[in-house]
Amino acid sequence: MKYKRTKAGCLAVCLVCGWLGCKEEILLPDLEGNLVGYVYTFDEFANPKEDHHGVLVTAYGVAQINQAHTDANGRFEFRQLPAGTYELHMEKDGYGTMKEFGVQHLGGEPTILGFNFNGPNSSSAFFIYELPTAKITNLSMTNDALSCGFDFTGEEPEIIYLLILLSDEENFPGDKIKEIVKLGLVNVNGDYQGFLNRDYLHFETGETVYYKAAVIAWGGSPSTSYNGILGIDNYFDYESNRTVYPNTGEMSAQYSFVF
Repeated sequence: MKYKRTKAGCLAVCLVCGWLGCKEEILLPDLEGNLVGYVYTFDEFANPKEDHHGVLVTAYGVAQINQAHTDANGRFEFRQLPAGTYELHMEKDGYGTMKEFGVQHLGGEPTILGFNFNGPNSSSAFFIYELPTAKITNLSMTNDALSCGFDFTGEEPEIIYLLILLSDEENFPGDKIKEIVKLGLVNVNGDYQGFLNRDYLHFETGETVYYKAAVIAWGGSPSTSYNGILGIDNYFDYESNRTVYPNTGEMSAQYSFVF
């Protein structure tokens, strides 16, 4: 008899819920966890700073913004950050702003950006550089050679790097860039000289090539690592549909040569 009464009671509850439109409530865990990463700072000639503190890291998520600062070791940490997908901005006065999109944070266990502790070859961090202050005073390019003069606010470096933008369209806007080249120039008695590899340029013989350049804080292949850690120093901007190098100085005037 007790069993029947219990069954009848359950049936009555179900009928009432059906009549009132009751729905089963599913409760999902509200996961939180720490998110940790590293940002290393360099001067305008890609020399590492001794102290990496003071970089403001902003995590943009769904309906919330969180901020943290790096310590002297370049480490930043967001504590009890809700699980979700985040966009990170890393900025400091006088430096280029680095961005990272689509950061997946699952909550629970800490999310360690770029590090799996299986050795330095599989580790990475974000690099930001002081914005270059050197100004390009003249720029001359032939098919494979380039020379350039600069105004420096400090000591002249032995090697300086340029980010060169090339196009087949005069006065080209950002979406008409055909080639982007990083080129190291060597100081030869105050005149900086470098050489382009024509094999990597996609222009036709006799075509007029338009170009402009900016000093880029970049140390070449050997300096894209720091203490065995690989550096991320650029990002892809989906709005402009191109790679952004945030560590560049003032863009020069436009020049041209015949390929």
